[in-house]
Order: sequence, then structure tokens, then C-alpha cells
Amino acid sequence: MFLDQKIYTIGLLKDKNDIPGVQNYTNGWLVILPTYVDLEKKEAILKFLKSIFTALNVDIENTLVLEEDFVKHNHLGTLNKYIPLKNILVFGVNTSNIGLKFDLTKYQFYSLSSYSILLADGLDAIEGNVLFKKALWQAIKEKV
Repeated sequence: MFLDQKIYTIGLLKDKNDIPGVQNYTNGWLVILPTYVDLEKKEAILKFLKSIFTALNVDIENTLVLEEDFVKHNHLGTLNKYIPLKNILVFGVNTSNIGLKFDLTKYQFYSLSSYSILLADGLDAIEGNVLFKKALWQAIKEKV
């Protein structure tokens, strides 16, 4: 089950199987979250994330969810060599921490290489802000 899934944070890739959760990854969606220390907060964030994907009719079980620390050591270009990335959602993470050397405007998809990427505020901020929710929904609904 998605909420029971571990989100690993460190380790350099040697092959596709070094990517946590890759066995279930079939829908092309990658979500990057901050690395959470507070497990209760992490659980609440994952529940909210699941509700977003449910509203989009996208199976969260087939979505790859990684924490910032993992992607910091294995940038998007490296991940894209091992798995087909299609749509990437980055919540509350600085672009330089995931290997991008430029800033992105939030709540707008950008096409890079073979995938699209959207930068957004942290899920805890989005959950409590109607304007952020609306901006996210407007951007993301066109990708499904």
C-alpha cells in the first residue's frame, strides 16, 4: 500500500533496481518531496498527495515518490537514464537540489529533454491555501 511504502533518501545509482519503488513505477509520474524527519508530518503529506492523485484519476501506487536527498545524489538526468520520466512534480524543493541549474516559475510545466517538470510550494503549504490548490490543479489537470 502506498502509505506503507518506504521513501529512501540516499545512495548512488548503479542500476534501475537501486531506485526505491521502481518495481511499481509504470505511469511516468515522479514526485519529489523534501526529506521529512517528522514521521507524522510525512504521513500527513503522503495522505494529501494520495488525495491529489486520486482526484486526477492517476494511480499513486504506480507513481515514483522520492525524497530530495535521493534526487540530490542522483539528479534527474541520471534517473532519466534508468527509467522513462514523463511528468515530474517537485513540491517544496529547491531546483538546484535536484540537478537543475536554473529557476522555474511555480505552477507551470516546463518541457525538458523527454519529460515535463512542475515546481510547486510544499504540500503542507498547498493544503492550507486555496490559491495554491487552484494553481496546482490548473497546471496539473492538463497532463492527465
